[in-house]
Amino acid sequence: MITSWASLIVWLGLSSLLVGTATGPAPENGRLTGSALTQLGQPIPNIFVLIHPNAGGPTTELKVTPEGQFDLRLSPGLYDVLVSSPHFDPVCKLVFIYRGQTSTFTPRLVFNEEGAQAAYPQSD
Repeated sequence: MITSWASLIVWLGLSSLLVGTATGPAPENGRLTGSALTQLGQPIPNIFVLIHPNAGGPTTELKVTPEGQFDLRLSPGLYDVLVSSPHFDPVCKLVFIYRGQTSTFTPRLVFNEEGAQAAYPQSD
């Protein structure tokens, strides 16, 4: 009788250990996703995105899709995120990245008429 109880305890211990390792440890990093939109909700292509760790460290320029979407894995922590595009006012926000979770930043950029006029001056 004792050996059957001992076998059961060992079996339960091993099965719980195997279930724990099958799911694996929690991911170390989180993700930052997003895109820039106009005030009307239209995607803005060719955006410029900078990520800077609030605690210090190197600034990263993100590669974005032609539709202006971005997706990056980051260590957990607080980040300054700057999104800009020609002819629009830039937007900067503090974003917290949580371990194993996705944070989304989708700013609505305001069209800057002065910037557009400076980029495309009209000749008289």
